[in-house]
Amino acid sequence: MSDFGGVPDPSSLLHTSPEIASAYRRSSVRSGDVVVSIGPSFGKVMIVPPELEGANLTQGTARVAPSRGASPRYLYWALQSRLAVAHWDAAVGGATFRALNLGPLGETPVPVWSLPRQQSIADYLDTETARIDSIVAARSSQAALVEERRVSMLSRLLVPEGAAFLPLRRLAVIQSGLTVDALREVTEDAVTRPYLRVANVQPGRLELDSVTEITVPSGLAERCTLRDGDVLMTEGGDLDKLGRGAIWRGELPGALHQNHIFAVRPLPELLDPEYLGLLTQTAHARAYFESTGVKTTNLASTNREKIMSLPIPRLSVLDQRTRVAEARARLDRMTAFQGCLRSQADLLHERRQALVTASVTGQIEIPGVAA
Repeated sequence: MSDFGGVPDPSSLLHTSPEIASAYRRSSVRSGDVVVSIGPSFGKVMIVPPELEGANLTQGTARVAPSRGASPRYLYWALQSRLAVAHWDAAVGGATFRALNLGPLGETPVPVWSLPRQQSIADYLDTETARIDSIVAARSSQAALVEERRVSMLSRLLVPEGAAFLPLRRLAVIQSGLTVDALREVTEDAVTRPYLRVANVQPGRLELDSVTEITVPSGLAERCTLRDGDVLMTEGGDLDKLGRGAIWRGELPGALHQNHIFAVRPLPELLDPEYLGLLTQTAHARAYFESTGVKTTNLASTNREKIMSLPIPRLSVLDQRTRVAEARARLDRMTAFQGCLRSQADLLHERRQALVTASVTGQIEIPGVAA
């Protein structure tokens, strides 16, 4: 590879300080500075626009002021390359609180090119990544449409027009969970069981990769043990996810649940758990919980009385199961399509980062730039 404008081969890397960046500090910013997030979600990069001139940085961000001969737009892309990301990951290691210090940030390796080549690289990446981003946005829009269709399908199928309703309390019982109490006496008959927390219960699904244990008297454990077919609902969360239940299928025998999780136990002769679990994802149930939830600044909450007042279509268990079977068949097709959209988006994100890295490090030819 020949030089461009007298710039040496990019395999000879210089660090961002002092050759590329003259200062890293938490302070007010200037137009053209590059700001990098250094907190737990470190690695996000932006260029300060003119309208934010003089703004103060928040904790968890750092200012990178390009020196003369360094293009802010090029530096913006260079700090998103795999070269930079790998350096930051190595610097942070396996720390519990993953924050990037200013020292490792200042040692970030950045390939050094002449200013004209830096500008050419930035122009190329602006154009090419915009194309990729537009495809990603299209896939995101498709995914949103599939989700809308999913809710619409479940609503039409599970809530038939003209149906009569019964409150959930007529069709199920509800079980409250237990609290963590360091002062609780540990008796001789105490048992140690898996303990589900709010974080383990997500809308329509369970996340059981990280489940804690708790030791409690056997009598208390018996009162708070989950049973196969329980529909789990959290007391609080995002308003649009409130009241959407996940079905417990006995994944962890003897598991207990936190007091902020309600276990709704359908009466088998009146209500099918699968039907209730899917019903909580319909527009009917969403509207109910959003209208009855107690709203705070960022979250919303419900209670056992409101959960047990949820109106349930009055259908036979056989009819419920027939509708669930049809819904599941349609959901399987939608889920497969959503999986394809996610895979495409993941590949596009990989392609984007690979393109940034190859352009910054000189591994590909940039249009308009001599080889």
